Amino acid sequence: MIKGVTFRFSFRKLANKFNKGKFLTKAQKLNLSQVFARASRQVIKSQQFAVKVNDSTLDIRRKLKKRSNSDTLWDTGALAASIRGTEKGIQMLEYGQYQNEGWTMVENAFTAKWNIPTPQDVPARPFVVTEAEVSDELLDSVADELIQIITTK
Repeated sequence: MIKGVTFRFSFRKLANKFNKGKFLTKAQKLNLSQVFARASRQVIKSQQFAVKVNDSTLDIRRKLKKRSNSDTLWDTGALAASIRGTEKGIQMLEYGQYQNEGWTMVENAFTAKWNIPTPQDVPARPFVVTEAEVSDELLDSVADELIQIITTK
């Protein structure tokens, strides 16, 4: 009969791997960020936003751009098309960050032309996915690597 089992491994080695960002391989980082990018594009396409496009934006779209699309974050589809997963994370057009986090609109030539009151807080329209379904293959690969880190002297 087994009375007990003792495991010995170095938490320091494990912590160092995490701190140096070497826990995931480049391929795993790329795969994971591509999953998140795909999920983020899907959020925009699904139009499940609490904050809808306001009337002044629709007016500007109709008059300035000759478009009547009322979809949030989908005037031309350029933002969704720009979302890509890389080894360093998710990349997209710069204005995507502002849309995701919200910002304060300040007076400029555009706001003056369209009589938009400033300063004005523009609410966040969060679309960047930070948790998503991850393939079993990727999870198994990460688990195998973790086991190797723990058991390697």
